[in-house]
Amino acid sequence: MAKKSSFNQVILMGNIGNDPEPRSTPNGTQIVNLRLATDDSYKDRKSGQWVEHTDWHSVTLIGKVAEIASRYLSKGDQILVKGKLKTRKWESENGEKRSITEVVVDFEGTMQMLGGKGQKNPQQGPGDQPPAPAGEGAPNPEDWDDDVPF
Repeated sequence: MAKKSSFNQVILMGNIGNDPEPRSTPNGTQIVNLRLATDDSYKDRKSGQWVEHTDWHSVTLIGKVAEIASRYLSKGDQILVKGKLKTRKWESENGEKRSITEVVVDFEGTMQMLGGKGQKNPQQGPGDQPPAPAGEGAPNPEDWDDDVPF
């Protein structure tokens, strides 16, 4: 059977909903988890009013991009991330099966700081910098410690 081609890339731009949560793998690779809000609006056909809608996305940054995020980002900052959609499954301490679908930004992805709400120095915005590569040698998400649900 021939291998089918596929493509998994997610690009999101939004505001961070929590301060980055850094941790390290046993081999020292830094990982940061955060929640990213993206907004959408549409006009309700019946009322004619504009309706705002916010979606929340789980984002996991790995390697160098995680180190940058933990140093420079905070709740409210606007970022752009390019990564892959991954679903992880685990069993909780009480035996409950859990899963999470998240955007993983590893050595193949990028994260760009755009300024926005939490910008620390308006004269020198981080959005003027090129996208930060996620770093080399990042672990495979399947090797992560699945005992800690997000």
